[in-house]
Amino acid sequence: MELDIPLLFAVNEQSNYFNPSNPAKKAPIAEIYGYNVTTKTSRFPSISDVPFGNSITPSIFKGYLQPEYQALFASELGCGWFDPRVRVKNIATVQLMMGSIAHGAKGICLYVVRDGADIEGEKYHYQSMISHKGKKQKRFKAVQKVYEFVEKLGEELVESEEIYDEVAFASYAMNHRIIPGDFDSTGKIIQPIKIINLLAEYGIFGMLLANGYNPLPIALERIALKDMRQLKAIFVHNRGAIIKADYTKLLEYVKDGGNLITGPNFPVMTEHGFPLNTQKLFPAVITKQKTFGKNANFLKLAAAYLGFNLQRGRIRRYNRFALYHLEMTERQNILRSWRPWGPFAKTRGGKRFHIDYFAREFMWQKEKIDPVLTLRNKTIGYRLHLGKGTNTVFGTPLGARYVIDAFYQDPKEIKIQNKEFLEELLSYYGIKKTFDADVELEIVGRYNKEKQSLLVFLLNRGRKKEGTLKILIPAKTRLPKDESLKIDVLYSYSKSEIKQTETTLDEMEQKGLAFKIKKDDCLVLRFSPKTPEKKSKE
Repeated sequence: MELDIPLLFAVNEQSNYFNPSNPAKKAPIAEIYGYNVTTKTSRFPSISDVPFGNSITPSIFKGYLQPEYQALFASELGCGWFDPRVRVKNIATVQLMMGSIAHGAKGICLYVVRDGADIEGEKYHYQSMISHKGKKQKRFKAVQKVYEFVEKLGEELVESEEIYDEVAFASYAMNHRIIPGDFDSTGKIIQPIKIINLLAEYGIFGMLLANGYNPLPIALERIALKDMRQLKAIFVHNRGAIIKADYTKLLEYVKDGGNLITGPNFPVMTEHGFPLNTQKLFPAVITKQKTFGKNANFLKLAAAYLGFNLQRGRIRRYNRFALYHLEMTERQNILRSWRPWGPFAKTRGGKRFHIDYFAREFMWQKEKIDPVLTLRNKTIGYRLHLGKGTNTVFGTPLGARYVIDAFYQDPKEIKIQNKEFLEELLSYYGIKKTFDADVELEIVGRYNKEKQSLLVFLLNRGRKKEGTLKILIPAKTRLPKDESLKIDVLYSYSKSEIKQTETTLDEMEQKGLAFKIKKDDCLVLRFSPKTPEKKSKE
């Protein structure tokens, strides 16, 4: 018997970087295609295990959607964690929510809202908003404030449009897969350096966000060549396999004047494992690979494995059903315990740039190639000139620090070098960011046409900061150029502040806006034309 009841087909997609399914093919068959993300599952003291995961995940999922009928939906944002050794701070949940809101989510669902108990009396302590007895926890108030912020803005937020820079980040479904080469000689243990390399493919996205850039997220399988031609540069990573039609698309993009930024891996085979000639885009040969930190990290990895094994009994007593799930996440956390380790390389412009984990040396013959990154006079990054465009290939995982908790311990010197490296790299293609700050900060701008307002999200990660926010391309904000603008503080979890309440676009470009933002806080500002006060009748 068939019931004539219309149902929505919804997919709640895991957002970890090891998902073998193909989101670009799966998304079109669902009315609702949502993502889930949890950024804190380890016992490390940092607020997040994946510092930029709260922004990377909603961003890359936008590339999979059918915008004509699919809205960006956070179907599961982690609201706590069920490991008794892990402390998930309230502000971690706030950051998770605000990352999705800033990047355009039209719906948010938290998991889980309330701790529970099964019919056998087994307790599930998830550290959520409400205890299993129904008592509101401190996390409840933190989440409530975010929802009040969303409710107050209403359509102004929902109908706003995100402002992107002229650079894109292309995701590729096959990059998510664990392959035989990732395992050691026994075929049972995944090599940590392979996982770090996998994570680093998205780390460059975090590195861009942290330095004021907001790249357009695209899915290589879905985007048309004519749309790619509108972009000055595209970051494209690959784990070694590519569909021939997608490779041809990249090749034509470069020949027509586009610029690719790729590495440390590049495609050498089709999706079925058959050899594929990709030398037109990747002509240089890898002659040597140096791995950094093997000895220094061996004891840390061993201690991480031993520590978890010693805790098995305690976890089983805490919840006899939790161990299976925790073992899966613990393997990932153990692999992340491989700390960044590496020397300083030199850019084409002569600047120092710290590299991590490994470096691959390149050699080539007759092609039009320029070295762009060297290590002890050996080329570990090169730029190929082909047709009207270029392909810049790096032999080291850029941005690996931005997807592991080691990011929080980076010294100021490395943060400055990262910013200078990106500015040197992207200025070559004529790319200028819309917003900028003189401290490391993610900045997301959203414009509402009807309200003539600009919403600016400042997402801080790590220690408190004082700095100046600038609008380097005023025209992209679409605000009136010659009018006074009022500035409203719409949200801050930790009472971050600005001293100014009025400005102009010219002042924002030349002088900027001074701000103080607390540790790990999210500060939301609104810029809008100042409405003249009505004169009272005498």
